[in-house]
Amino acid sequence: MSATLDETDVRILQALLKDGRATYRSIAKSLALSTPTIQARVRKMRSTGLLKGVTPLLDADKLGSNITSVMMADVDLQQIDSICQTLSELDEVREIYLTTGDHNLILKISVYDVSELQELAQQKLAGIQGLKIASSYVLTKACKEEQRARLRPGMRLKLRCEKCGAEIKGEPVTVKVGDRIHYYCCKVCAGMIPER
Repeated sequence: MSATLDETDVRILQALLKDGRATYRSIAKSLALSTPTIQARVRKMRSTGLLKGVTPLLDADKLGSNITSVMMADVDLQQIDSICQTLSELDEVREIYLTTGDHNLILKISVYDVSELQELAQQKLAGIQGLKIASSYVLTKACKEEQRARLRPGMRLKLRCEKCGAEIKGEPVTVKVGDRIHYYCCKVCAGMIPER
């Protein structure tokens, strides 16, 4: 897999988004490709970190008592990493987004009832130094929920060198070890050329 998604990659990902339980064989049949091609491409997508996993998509409306809230917050930029880490550890906080605009943080919250939402805001979130909740909205109905990423052929992947951590510009140097493919920014990092 190159650092760019081609049409076949996109079609495979779209098939997995439609049905995460689909077998490689059924995907291959629907896309008129071979099963080994699907298997190899999915393996490469996993090794790059593009495909983090396949999880069920729950319909929160079907779960009796479940409230979703969106909170807009202001965060001290000097503390943003530590605040995001602290928020990540709270089970009620399902998603965290850094943003531009009036507020620099959006939180997506899931709680069982309004009293738990109030407890979260007044006790847990209020106790986080450098975080100020600006507004809170309870979602009443999900009219559309989709994956955050949109796919199209030609999209570049953001890969990081496994040795130096630099973002890989252009095509990565790849080294296959067993079933895993490792990605490097240059031949020196890949160990193909000795360092001087």
